[in-house]
Amino acid sequence: MMMPPQQHSAQTRKQMFTEIKIILFIILSFGLINCSSKTSTKHYVLAEKLWQEGRYAAAVTEYEKVTRLDPGGKLGLQSVFRAAMTQMLFTSQYNEAIEKFLLYIRLAEPSQNVFEAKKQIAEIYFSKLQDYDQAIKQIKYIEKTETPPMNETVELKFRVAKSFYYLKKFDFAVQELNELISAYKNSHIEERALFEKVQTLTTWASQKNEIYPKAHEALNEYFKKYPKSDNQIEAQFLRAAAFEEQEKLEQALEIYESIKQTYASPKVILIKLTRIQERLAKKSTPQANKK
Repeated sequence: MMMPPQQHSAQTRKQMFTEIKIILFIILSFGLINCSSKTSTKHYVLAEKLWQEGRYAAAVTEYEKVTRLDPGGKLGLQSVFRAAMTQMLFTSQYNEAIEKFLLYIRLAEPSQNVFEAKKQIAEIYFSKLQDYDQAIKQIKYIEKTETPPMNETVELKFRVAKSFYYLKKFDFAVQELNELISAYKNSHIEERALFEKVQTLTTWASQKNEIYPKAHEALNEYFKKYPKSDNQIEAQFLRAAAFEEQEKLEQALEIYESIKQTYASPKVILIKLTRIQERLAKKSTPQANKK
């Protein structure tokens, strides 16, 4: 059945109008995207300029504008990461930095520097907020969700050990260090882990006397395996301090005397020597009086 000319014309005009609206919408959308892209680029350039001038708070404000305009885009992701690093390193806004790193992790693809963002959160907890419980939790989360390079894995494990040390959970710290020692035999990693184990055990022993045998055992192992280590003098100092705490004053005195010319802080050794000599003198006085 043939459609009346008037009806056919009206339908054609309606269809054409619909097509024009679609075309206008597409053009407008591209225009808005292009405009948004230009605006975000402008804010990013300004942020970088402010950052170079050392105006870090103002730079963060501009980075935040870029992220709002382009949250999932390359420039938006780069801006949120830059803002987080700036707040971490320069404006001391640590909780805000953590929030931005978390936003970056949510928005970025797994390959897009996500590990670095997770690591920086751990670093904020450890070195900036000194929240060692949270640092441990964050690092354990990283170990479950990421496969970092060996050097990064090692550093994170040392961070966990040091966090336990600062929390005075010395047994857990020693456990982490023992795992490093077992995993990296005869390497600079083992040397470092063994030395940190010595430091941990001597500190622990100063609070709990029954740990001293373990501390001396670790010291003996360290001296035997790494006789030319750069930390030899410091290890000798730790041994002398352990003897001093155990009231083995003659042994402590002998070691302090042997390192007084080479120890990094000669005044510390002089104070130690003077104090031990005074204590030894007091010990001998009653015997002299009896005679």
